Amino acid sequence: MNYGSASAVFATDWDDDGDIDLLVGDIKGNVILVPCVQRGGKAGFGRSKEVFAGGRPIRVAGGDSGPCVADWDGDGRKDLLVGCGDGSVVWWRNTEKEGAPRLGTPRTLLKGPAPGEVNPASPKRPAYRAKVCVNDWNRDGRADLLVGDSSSLSVGEHTSTHGHAWLFLRKPPKN
Repeated sequence: MNYGSASAVFATDWDDDGDIDLLVGDIKGNVILVPCVQRGGKAGFGRSKEVFAGGRPIRVAGGDSGPCVADWDGDGRKDLLVGCGDGSVVWWRNTEKEGAPRLGTPRTLLKGPAPGEVNPASPKRPAYRAKVCVNDWNRDGRADLLVGDSSSLSVGEHTSTHGHAWLFLRKPPKN
């Protein structure tokens, strides 16, 4: 399986059949499902296929997709979150109760930086090539977002590349 450069892989039981499938993000911004299949009692990988939302294949802004599966909205279903090359993070809510997720309309959880906004020497927000992880970091019962990024700074002939990790804690719901 060749998905080009900068592949990002997330292992999950996407279709709820009891085995681990792979979601692969690629440099073009695609999210690809590589299902686990059983052959002669041994697990292997089946034919890869695009992941769809709203009848269209997922392709994120800025390319360089990094998928993550988590229950973002707390409804007990697997949702899809994707870090994007432009630095944004997008969430697709799963509307299916069982089996493979059916993904709704995308919602941007974190916007990428505006042109010229990235300062690798003194970052104030995530930069580019966002990769995401979801966990209840502070144990308050709400999913929090951890975002890794990449940026570079060129001075003359020298370029230095930086990566940072950013933690976004969920705020309690307003009553």
